[in-house]
Amino acid sequence: MSSEERKNYNDYMDRIIISDASALINLNHINKIYFLRELFSEIYTTNEVKNECHFELPIWIKIKDPRQTTLNLLDKKGIDKGEKTAIALAYEISIKYEDRLIENKPCLILDDGKAKKKYDKLKLGVESINTSDILGFAFDKKFFSKEEGFDYIKILEKNKCKCKFKEDTINKIFNINIKQEKKR
Repeated sequence: MSSEERKNYNDYMDRIIISDASALINLNHINKIYFLRELFSEIYTTNEVKNECHFELPIWIKIKDPRQTTLNLLDKKGIDKGEKTAIALAYEISIKYEDRLIENKPCLILDDGKAKKKYDKLKLGVESINTSDILGFAFDKKFFSKEEGFDYIKILEKNKCKCKFKEDTINKIFNINIKQEKKR
């Protein structure tokens, strides 16, 4: 995704967010998991994802598991258990949205590139974002400076996060052209 295609926070701020483990782990690595609470109205994950995190999730992250019948739809799709439960929960919540039983359209946080490609092929109708989008939204809200942001990226790269920080991703997060920044 190029910097011109950067996602707009205003399109996501009132959404119900369902997170896979990788985004929670990434934000925990930089001690910024609270960004989720500051940016979004409701955050959900599943027990499977919670178990994958290996740290205590904040109490404001709601734990909800999808029904087995929804999970069965995702069998044999090559998606790991945590991602599968998060995707299934996002799908269930989106059905409630379509039926207008809930007010806010859900959005899935998914960092793993392979899982994202498989997820996109399923065409479940639930939009997804990733850790770099969250950092971009937080930067827009002035939660941190550009210098702090570069430090966060270094920490995440050191911890081998599943969200890749290529040049165009960095441009997108900070709404800059990194080549021009390096010339300064």
